[in-house]
Amino acid sequence: MRIIIAGVICLLASSLSASDLFDVVQSLREQAWESEYIPESTVPAVPFTDYENFEVVELFRAETIEELEASLTDGYPFAWLEETLKDESIPWEDRYWLDCRMRAAISQNLHVFYDTENNPVHVDADDVFPGEWYWREHMIVDPEGRYASEDAVRPVLPEWGNNDAGYILSRFGYRIGEIAVAYNGMSLSRDASIGVLSIGQPSSYDDFEEWNVQYYANLLYPDGSFQAIQFDELGVHSGSVSADGSTLVFFHKTRHDEEPGSVTVMDRNGTILRTIPSEFHFSRMFKPPISSDGHYASCELRDPERHCAIVDCVNGEVFLDTEHTGTDLNSIYSSFSPDANFLCIVGKCKGRILDLQNGSMHEFSETSYTANTNEEIRISCSNLMIIKAIMVIRNLHSNELSVYREGSLIHAIQIDTDAAAFLVPEVSPNGFYTLMNPASFGKGGCLARIHHSFCV
Repeated sequence: MRIIIAGVICLLASSLSASDLFDVVQSLREQAWESEYIPESTVPAVPFTDYENFEVVELFRAETIEELEASLTDGYPFAWLEETLKDESIPWEDRYWLDCRMRAAISQNLHVFYDTENNPVHVDADDVFPGEWYWREHMIVDPEGRYASEDAVRPVLPEWGNNDAGYILSRFGYRIGEIAVAYNGMSLSRDASIGVLSIGQPSSYDDFEEWNVQYYANLLYPDGSFQAIQFDELGVHSGSVSADGSTLVFFHKTRHDEEPGSVTVMDRNGTILRTIPSEFHFSRMFKPPISSDGHYASCELRDPERHCAIVDCVNGEVFLDTEHTGTDLNSIYSSFSPDANFLCIVGKCKGRILDLQNGSMHEFSETSYTANTNEEIRISCSNLMIIKAIMVIRNLHSNELSVYREGSLIHAIQIDTDAAAFLVPEVSPNGFYTLMNPASFGKGGCLARIHHSFCV
């Protein structure tokens, strides 16, 4: 493979700049790594729907940063990971997703990347975090930290507060660009070609009730440039960018005694496509959920609603599909399936999955909220909603995981953990892996457990 790469370099060197040539070489090295460790399936992988029997096994567990660090004694990839990445009976997309997520867990908690030769690349930073949460192919590095000294050099932007410029690394630790501000909670497209952070003037990260504030939609690009687009209305705006980078959505929070806020939809150039009125009062979210194709987005509503509103960004409609009665206290959390066709609705409520194609609702009666408890529900589903992972959170140290294939329970386990955060399940695109992360975007027990649904 190295001989082939060298040959390609010789052919291209005369027509490419040094920077372009470096990019080409790096791309070829990454392709070579993937070819060796994540080979394409020689035969089509059999989907879950064609199997009748399943065995769910635990592949990996690291409940503390120390355990994660100790697991890397023999380097990366782990022996178990290399084995499953090379298993061509599993769809390539799932194996690739697992490699991305493992690398992200390591870099986020240990500030260590592994290059295409499997050598560790240590990063000196106060924070390393993903900008796009599902795939996590790129990580944002904050070399100074949010609480940098007053004399730290900062970008000239509308009152950015104690935040500094950072840079973006690929999952191999390759530096692919600069970013004008690095803030854990901002939104990044999957290819890292555009980032979004909405912030006010004066800066008000911690003052959620600051109303007479001028907010901006700040569009960030990997060459370090940005554009700050001023909103017409004063007040807090929460924004996200879709994974494909096509759509930016901003929710406007207003007082209860004012008219409800609106939803602003932009394209990646900052052009406003439409402003959608709403009958609901939005809360503030650092990164409102948005489907990978930008068709739908969701935002938590303020008290007393305590549910989620869904916006159809294409057809210009805001609707509430999560308000329920009975023992439900709230349904303020939501997440979209990888294929953007389903919305998982959770909280202190009965878990539900909304089919965005036909409007049907799938309910999980066994997750009905128990009154006068701290129980919470988290749900993730694969493409086509074939696999559903449901976590019933009893308290910080006790979680119950159930994995369903279509309508049948195939795995149930009680998980006791010392990780100081609720565990949230995430399912790989075709459902072959279930990963459980703490419900936070900081450090601490970043990777709790990985389960593999093995067809027998």
